[in-house]
Amino acid sequence: MAQKTPSRNKNEWGEKMTCEAAEHKHAYLIMAHDKPRQLEILLSLLDDPRNDIYLHLDSRLAIDLSAFSEQVCHSNLFFVERDAVRWGHSSLVACELKLLTAAVNKQAYEFYHLLSGADLPLYTQELIHSFFDVHAGEIFLAFDNFVSKAERDRVALYHPFVGRRGRHRSLSENAKLEKLQGFLRIDRIPAGIEIKKGSQWFSIPDGLACDVVNHSEEIMRMCRYSNCADEVFLQTFVWNSAWRENLFLSGVHFVF
Repeated sequence: MAQKTPSRNKNEWGEKMTCEAAEHKHAYLIMAHDKPRQLEILLSLLDDPRNDIYLHLDSRLAIDLSAFSEQVCHSNLFFVERDAVRWGHSSLVACELKLLTAAVNKQAYEFYHLLSGADLPLYTQELIHSFFDVHAGEIFLAFDNFVSKAERDRVALYHPFVGRRGRHRSLSENAKLEKLQGFLRIDRIPAGIEIKKGSQWFSIPDGLACDVVNHSEEIMRMCRYSNCADEVFLQTFVWNSAWRENLFLSGVHFVF
C-alpha cells in the first residue's frame, strides 16, 4: 500500500492543485512482472535526461537488477520496493500509488506516465516531449462509454477472494458472494459518486498526481476487497472532481 505522504499543499477531494514542474521533466512509472528482455528495451528507449524512471518489479520475478541499470545512461532510474502484485487485486492499485508516491516525493514533474513492462513507445522522446509541452496540464486517461452494473459492482460489492487460489476459482467464489450481497442490497459507493471505468494506463500532470497521492488512503479504502479496481479508481477520482475539465478527448485511447 502507498505510504502516507506530505503534500505540496493538501486540498480537499476534487479541488485542483498546481505545482511548478522542474525543467519540464517527466516521470515514467513502470509496472513489470515478466519479459525482462523487453523491459530492457523499454528502458533504453525512455533513456533521456528529461525523464526519470521509477520501476516496480513483481517480487516473484527472480532477476538481477543490475541488468536494468545498464540500460539507462541519461535518465535517473529508481527501483521501488517490490511486492507481489496479483491480477484483479487491490495490490495493483497499491502498486500504482506506490510508484506515484515515490515520484511525487522526489520532485514535481510536468507529467507522470504509467506503463507496463511490456509497453514500447512508438515515437522518439523529442516528439513525445514536444507533444506534452503543447498539452501541459491536460489529463490523458481513457474512459469507457458505458459502465455496466457488473462493472460498477467491482467496487460497490466486496470481493475478498480475488487474487487467491487461482483466477478461475476466485471468480466462481466471488459470483456466489455477489449474489448474496445483491440480495442484502450492499453498496459501498458513497452517495453522489459516479463510477467510471477505462484503461489503467495514464499520463497525468503534477497537480493531479499530488492530489491522488494525498488521497491514497481514501482510494485504498474504496479499492480494498474490490475486483479490478485499477480500471476504476482514477477514472472515478477524476470524473467526480474539478480535474474532469482537464481531460484530453475523454473516451479516446492515446498511444505514444
